Amino acid sequence: LFFKKIKFSIDYRDYHFLTKFTPGFIYKSANFVAISSPGYASLLPGGCKVLLSHNFIFEKIEYRYEKIDKPINISCIGAIRDYEVNSRLIKHLGGNESYLIVFYGSGVAVDGLKRLSVDLGVRNVLFFGFYEKKEEWTFYKKSGLINLLRLPDSLNNKIALPNRLYNSPFYRVPILCYQGTLLANYVEKYGIGLVLTVGEDFDRAIKNYFS
Repeated sequence: LFFKKIKFSIDYRDYHFLTKFTPGFIYKSANFVAISSPGYASLLPGGCKVLLSHNFIFEKIEYRYEKIDKPINISCIGAIRDYEVNSRLIKHLGGNESYLIVFYGSGVAVDGLKRLSVDLGVRNVLFFGFYEKKEEWTFYKKSGLINLLRLPDSLNNKIALPNRLYNSPFYRVPILCYQGTLLANYVEKYGIGLVLTVGEDFDRAIKNYFS
């Protein structure tokens, strides 16, 4: 692209260590570099034209928020790729009739989480698999909390901002996340969910939040 003098832009969605090997002049030569989180700006060389942009599809739908009674539906909507953090949720709230833990979507962690649910013999954990984007708003309507749990154990987890950060307040559903991430900073700043410390008791924290 550079040597052919073709105009191009770069879309930087997630951090990957291989981007360290991309020559800095490639980023500088782009018309602009779209980033999905302001945290990624620090990974780019100076002189880039940076545009903060994310995937949000505004759908004109007739939607009215309804108070969620028990069981509280804790929904993971989208890619399911973090086994460790979701297994914690299942181990602590699986079998608790006050909650329904639901996974809408597919991902590398699904098979392991399904096996864990079977091994624990819990019935309040449900998996619905791949879905069409147009169905997504119906899942938010059923939800009491949006599962955005991720451990601050990697650079990407610390600075990434997922689509659910935008969708959750749009559909008026609070977010559930852990401290130590840029995501959690926004959730706390704007009061759009519950931020837990790692190791905090899920049941007690959620009940206190809703009370």
